[in-house]
Amino acid sequence: MREKLLAAVGIISILAAFILWGESRDQKSPSFPTNSVVPSATDTSAIASQFVAVTRIIDGDTIEIEGGKKLRYIGMDTPESGKCGVEESTRKNKELVLGKKVRLEKDISETDKYGRLLRYVYVDNLMVNEELIRLGMARVSTFPPDVKYKDKFLVAEEEAREAGRGLWASDFCQVQGVIQESNDPTALPAQAGQSPNCLIKGNISASGDKIYHLLGCKSYDKTMINTESGERWFCTEVEAVAAGWRKAKNCS
Repeated sequence: MREKLLAAVGIISILAAFILWGESRDQKSPSFPTNSVVPSATDTSAIASQFVAVTRIIDGDTIEIEGGKKLRYIGMDTPESGKCGVEESTRKNKELVLGKKVRLEKDISETDKYGRLLRYVYVDNLMVNEELIRLGMARVSTFPPDVKYKDKFLVAEEEAREAGRGLWASDFCQVQGVIQESNDPTALPAQAGQSPNCLIKGNISASGDKIYHLLGCKSYDKTMINTESGERWFCTEVEAVAAGWRKAKNCS
């Protein structure tokens, strides 16, 4: 009888210990509110926020999006106001994006020094930046750290150059019989930083090479100087070489 009683007490002690252990474990387990919201893998709100409407075309490489924010395309440059090709590049940009919902892709920088958003812009699966280069409406112009698609842009530019499209066409700068770019310096409106006696164009290629072009060089007419990106005019070859520029290979 005594043995049975001891056995019953032992069983009861084990059960009590097990119950206490279970309660202790529950208290240590983190609790989750029943109304917690876990983002769904199929939630498209974040994706949809990347799309914006284009409300105005400023020029070939700059647009205005809903909310009045200006946006500058990354990795390319189109002619500025008063320069050869500005109307054509602006018109093509308008055809591609005006009034449409476009998708924006950021590289590294948020804005440029003027406060404009810096983005790659897509219409469906078409990257507008690349397309304008491929059509010859823009030149490659990449600046670190925003160089994600530099190689792709260089391939598009080479394609446009070989096909003689847009800015690379020999007669592209002839408008109503007037040559906007000519070997005759008197027919050229002075560009930024140009002195009447300094006609050598110091260009910086997309790969960073510093190349100067003389009157008579094959690419002289097509070369535009952007002083904001470090390009410049030289009065003599000696000056150009001393500054670190080399002569263009297609110069005679």
